[in-house]
Amino acid sequence: MYEFIVKNWELIFLIAIIILGSIGYIEKISNFQWSRQWLITLLLLFLLISVGQVKLSLESNREIELLETKLEDSRTELAELRKRTSPRTLAKHQREKLFEELEHFETRYPIVVACRFMDNESYNYAEDFLLVFKEANWTVGKINRSFLDDIESDVIVATTNDEQEAVANRVARLLNSVEVECKQQSIREN
Repeated sequence: MYEFIVKNWELIFLIAIIILGSIGYIEKISNFQWSRQWLITLLLLFLLISVGQVKLSLESNREIELLETKLEDSRTELAELRKRTSPRTLAKHQREKLFEELEHFETRYPIVVACRFMDNESYNYAEDFLLVFKEANWTVGKINRSFLDDIESDVIVATTNDEQEAVANRVARLLNSVEVECKQQSIREN
């Protein structure tokens, strides 16, 4: 019964108002006088229905607020999940800033861009970097697909000898400045 009232409270409230209005109208046109007890009972019934309607409305508002909060949390969680699972790519502003900085780089060692073997997502991401370095007139070989050791970030700048350390650190700082997670490390032997 309570569920029926909750689901149909607007209809019940409307019917109660119509009944009370009709009783008042019939009383006026027929010169009929309701007993004082009957009028008080009808008034109490009307007040009870009104209070019930207000209570149900407040409960509904609280439920709506709770559901809106859950919906916003779900949207935030979904956005984070999409961010973590979407393919990596360089945004236009990242490409532009990288190109701008790399084009005026003092020392240009030949570079190789490497990615995980059989991983198209990392290949496409590596290709983004390759194109920026090529556009900035760096000497760049083909993308090398290999089973390298695990790395600790999205991108690493690896060196083959100690004299490249300063340049590698500068490139790593540049990549980090455009929000590409990057670390510098020496390449393993062999």
